[in-house]
Amino acid sequence: MSIIAIAHTGFTVTNIDLSIGFYQSLGLVCKFRVIRNEEFIGKIVGMKGAEIEIAYMGMPGEKGHFLELLEYKKPRMVGRASATNIPGNGHICFEVDDLNLVRYSVTGYAEIPDGPNQGIIVAYIKDPDGFTVELLERPKKATLVVSE
Repeated sequence: MSIIAIAHTGFTVTNIDLSIGFYQSLGLVCKFRVIRNEEFIGKIVGMKGAEIEIAYMGMPGEKGHFLELLEYKKPRMVGRASATNIPGNGHICFEVDDLNLVRYSVTGYAEIPDGPNQGIIVAYIKDPDGFTVELLERPKKATLVVSE
């Protein structure tokens, strides 16, 4: 077996409407939304009788990688472990054009001083369920202006 593509990244959320709104405010659009409760869903997730509302978020006009938001209607679970140093936790990273326009509380912010990512500025924010969202801004390329 060989991986041939990254299809999507999935986050389980407590309120799909709130999460869709958050990711739309970052520039993603909802590409597809459905409630699934068929027997095969329970088999896939290992929970008999599972009912899940699913939304696929993506970049406008893009057909590649999606962010899959899943709200489990049945069985409902509560609790979360959102600290970035807890094994099993993850994050998603979006490249942005201007970190100065971030409208959310930044939990971490720095410019990478050296190495292959030198000059990249990174900020961490949290989504409504506490997932870490990394925002990455690459250095602006200098434009050579020639005057005659």
